[in-house]
Amino acid sequence: MGSNPTPATIQLIVENISDFFSHLPNAKVIAGYSNKSESLDDLLQSLKLQHFSTVQMEQVHDNHWVEIVDGETTKIAGADGMFTSKVGTCLVVRWADCLPILFSHSSGMIGAVHAGRKGTQKEILKETMTAIQNTGVVSESVPLQLWFGPRICEECYQIDEKADTYFDLVRENQNQLLSVFNAKQVAVTVDQHCTKTEVSKFHSYRREGTGTPMNYAVIALVENSATNDRYIDVASPNSPLISTPVLF
Repeated sequence: MGSNPTPATIQLIVENISDFFSHLPNAKVIAGYSNKSESLDDLLQSLKLQHFSTVQMEQVHDNHWVEIVDGETTKIAGADGMFTSKVGTCLVVRWADCLPILFSHSSGMIGAVHAGRKGTQKEILKETMTAIQNTGVVSESVPLQLWFGPRICEECYQIDEKADTYFDLVRENQNQLLSVFNAKQVAVTVDQHCTKTEVSKFHSYRREGTGTPMNYAVIALVENSATNDRYIDVASPNSPLISTPVLF
């Protein structure tokens, strides 16, 4: 079974998460994902995000999203998508074979989507991107930056053995993205790692079965010059926690 080519309308930057931030002059962002030996706390420590307000979704494989508007929310029931403009907030996606999606816009917005097969079929990314479109901040001159993370690849994701049918999480979600925005309004970084085959790097539900530990991806907004907001370390209120983005 051969792999389908990636749509030519999508910008691909293979295995280079730092390029995800290359067009964000007004928003300083920290992002990264865990290796197999790291817990969420380990990841937050390594990125110096341990004092940020951390938000996790219930992740029910549906198409519901939430906008985070305060610094008090830590858990969101029934959601697989979220976004915020709140400085000092860290958004978390956990996954084992699904597709984690992080996004950011230079207006000072970040977001995260958990896109498994069921959620993808229910169009979670399209629903979330429609909400982003309705904010009016995305344009061809100021595109939305997205990162598609490690996930089970198409070659490993057989969903019907008898019919020899496979599912491509990247292609399906790219199609949803382009159903909302044109190709000049978005720039996508696609990580090429496969969670199922790369045993030493990632946990995989298809490989490990029920009870599989999670991988984690996080994105946090440190500074937003559009609103003149900047995150200050609560342990040292007179000093910035960081002065430049930390890139994974």
